[in-house]
This record gives sequence, structure tokens and C-alpha cells, in this order.
Amino acid sequence: QIFENPVDWKENYINPNYSKIFTESIVEQPCPDVFWFPIFSETACNELVEEMEHFGQWSGGKHHDSRISGGYENVPTDDIHMRQIGLENVWLHFIREFIAPVTLKVFAGYYTKGHALLNFVVKYTTER
Repeated sequence: QIFENPVDWKENYINPNYSKIFTESIVEQPCPDVFWFPIFSETACNELVEEMEHFGQWSGGKHHDSRISGGYENVPTDDIHMRQIGLENVWLHFIREFIAPVTLKVFAGYYTKGHALLNFVVKYTTER
């Protein structure tokens, strides 16, 4: 829907306070190089978790990972790649449209093409 109907997509999935990033001082930096700001709506978070849980093919947090070039994960996490669920292009578009502008605000004078090579959701639980 991000491509077919971007206005509705933004209304449903982007936090209502997102635009305040550019007009107010709401971006927080709790420690060096970590930034907090409103980006996703609660609906977006819930649906992303639901989609990942439905897919269910978590990597298991091992060093061996056949999904990546070379097959070795330096920092193993229990994750699912956006490519695995067909959302790689959606995610990259989201980065360009919503994250890149925040980058320009936070790092004045820095320009990003809004591209990432490895995009995934990590599952953190008390058992792992």
C-alpha cells in the first residue's frame, strides 16, 4: 500500500507526531549515536510483529546463516530478513521517505541515499 496509496499508508502506519521532528525539538539522544523519535504508529508495530510471527522462520541466533553472503553472522540474532517476507522494497522506500529526512535534520549537512544492504526484524525474548 505504500506505493499504491501513500497518503493512506502514512495515515495508518506513521506516528501522528512524526512531523514534529522537523518543527519541534522532540528527537532525543539518550547516549552517543542513539536517537529516539516517533516513527511508527501502534498499528504499524502490531502488524509488523504479527507478520513476522506468522512467517515464523526465525534464524535461531546462530553464527551460521545461509541467508547472507559468506554464510557467517558476526553478531547472531534471532531475526527474519525483510527480503524473506517480500518487504525489502517497501522497507527501503520507507527508509528513503521517512528516515532519510530525519537524518538530514539530526546530522545537518549530511546526505544519505537511504539505502541499507541488510534489513531485518530481530526477536528478543527472555529465553534467548
